[in-house]
Amino acid sequence: MNIETAIILVPGHAFLAWKSKPGPNSRFDKFLETTLAFNINNRVPYESAALSGGQQYEKHNRAKQIERVIDIREMWKSGVTLNEVP
Repeated sequence: MNIETAIILVPGHAFLAWKSKPGPNSRFDKFLETTLAFNINNRVPYESAALSGGQQYEKHNRAKQIERVIDIREMWKSGVTLNEVP
């Protein structure tokens, strides 16, 4: 599918991101709050989980609380598997 994905780490939490336009000069600009999207006891529509992910990103970005952006493709290229991420 060639979707460039990342895990966004903020204090005490993480959510997913991807690029709507591929390429090295594009930014991760779409987000998904996975605790909403995949909560078996309280599932919400994709649109709500995506909106919440975007809000989380904006909130933490404004507060300069983005601890780490783990680019999944770069992680795999370096030989790190998901289970090895600290």
